[in-house]
Amino acid sequence: MEVQRLPRRLFYRWTPTGAEIEYPTNIPTPVPSIVCDTVQITIPPAVPGTFTLWGLPLNGSYRIVSQSYSFAQPQITTFFWSSNPTRHEVGMRVVLFNARGQLAWVNASGSAIVVDWYLTPGSTQQPRRDLLVGADRIINPTINAPCPTWRLAGGNCPPNSLDCGNCCLDCAAVNSAVNGVTSAILPYSAWRKR
Repeated sequence: MEVQRLPRRLFYRWTPTGAEIEYPTNIPTPVPSIVCDTVQITIPPAVPGTFTLWGLPLNGSYRIVSQSYSFAQPQITTFFWSSNPTRHEVGMRVVLFNARGQLAWVNASGSAIVVDWYLTPGSTQQPRRDLLVGADRIINPTINAPCPTWRLAGGNCPPNSLDCGNCCLDCAAVNSAVNGVTSAILPYSAWRKR
């Protein structure tokens, strides 16, 4: 008597003018929650570029330890300073072309004994707005974009069936069942005492 609902599909787009994408799986009944979820993503600085390593001596303010151009995110090298284990010797390794014209890690000029350090430009945090379909995450390919838009299509009962909330009933089967009950009860309902 119960018949399958027509497939319900989810269509979404990342930008108002972008192409509409079809979610590859049928959406069940009842429909799971569909929401926009914002997550913070770490974005490294653009390369190639000039990077500066800053260091804080034990007494003083931050100063430039090293500055160099690099074709990749630099690495900060640290060593415990033997005279005082609370302080570190820091330097910077960058990616440059070597004598053969190949990209290679080299030590940038400069080194200092410091208690703290940081690199500029550093990584930044940017929002990414994904689409959550129940527990399934559809990852947005762009950073710092608005929430995606979505719509559902289909999911109706097929022709010649009745929508009964979470199920669809075949009209012919329901009609046959009602007629069967009617024909079974009709003789008794027509009988009366004389």
